[in-house]
Amino acid sequence: MKKKRKKKIHVCPTCGVPLRAKVNFFLDHEINVMHPDGTYDLGTSNDNIIAYLDMVTDDGYVNNEEVVLYLGGRIDDDALYPKSYCSYLNSKIKELNPTKIIAHTPWYAKKYYDKGILEESMKIDMVFVYNKHAALGTPMQVINPGEYSKEDSFKYLYDLSKDTTYLFYIHSAYQKNEINAAQAKSTLFNGKDFDIGKLKSLLYDRRYFDPREDDPNMPWDEKVDFINTTDGFAFIDMFLEVGFKNLNIIGFSAFGSGEDESKFSKYNYDREGDRFHGKTYFDLSTSENQRLESDILKYLCEKGDLFNLENYEKLILALEQIK
Repeated sequence: MKKKRKKKIHVCPTCGVPLRAKVNFFLDHEINVMHPDGTYDLGTSNDNIIAYLDMVTDDGYVNNEEVVLYLGGRIDDDALYPKSYCSYLNSKIKELNPTKIIAHTPWYAKKYYDKGILEESMKIDMVFVYNKHAALGTPMQVINPGEYSKEDSFKYLYDLSKDTTYLFYIHSAYQKNEINAAQAKSTLFNGKDFDIGKLKSLLYDRRYFDPREDDPNMPWDEKVDFINTTDGFAFIDMFLEVGFKNLNIIGFSAFGSGEDESKFSKYNYDREGDRFHGKTYFDLSTSENQRLESDILKYLCEKGDLFNLENYEKLILALEQIK
């Protein structure tokens, strides 16, 4: 069964908000609103991301004149971002000159600034926020949990730009969750004059097909059906599905599963036993398949559907220079 990508975005005839499918018009439209008590119901339409980024053309398509940079969670591993390599990535961003910058979580977003990959003049347009981490206090499954403070990260980003949109998301297994916008303003943004209209919401599906199933050169025994994704990979899949043609990435393991794991840091996160603790990214005991995702990302880059600003040879050279 081939996965078909939707190229046309259905738009609400009343307000112009892009909708995922006409059959879900009322559901998608009605629950993507803020209620009088200051809460958002999480919606079901990934196409709303395009509206939040102001990337819809007059005829309802994705505006692919925009140059999009998506910053992922690989930045969590300090060992993979030595200083000279960070300088290289900074130069690649300047060369790209993106018109839209998206970051995966406020914690990782701040780290891109801390490491000099982003300069403070490079403003982030949208930050993805996992609702269970921010609103419910669920701990982040990161290499060194003590490095991150959600309050400091939100406040730093807010002080940097008042125009950043924060997209709170939860995957569809939870069906519904809520964001208390008033509480978020008070706790995450320290009660500052924050426009709660900058808080958006999304319910999304973590399942995906391996796109290489459409490749006749791929061995049949390597083909798989639905797979559970890491969050960052899910959003890349979502962006491509709704029609992004100029999607650039930094901070994703997109060099393939053959990447030298000895360069990876081991997780110090110990809240879930040995699922994470003492393991590297490719070997985490989770429902996702990080090795397969890396192979798919490499395939998408080689195919020209996705553009990786990172360079493995440059990374290895930078690591060798600090020995």
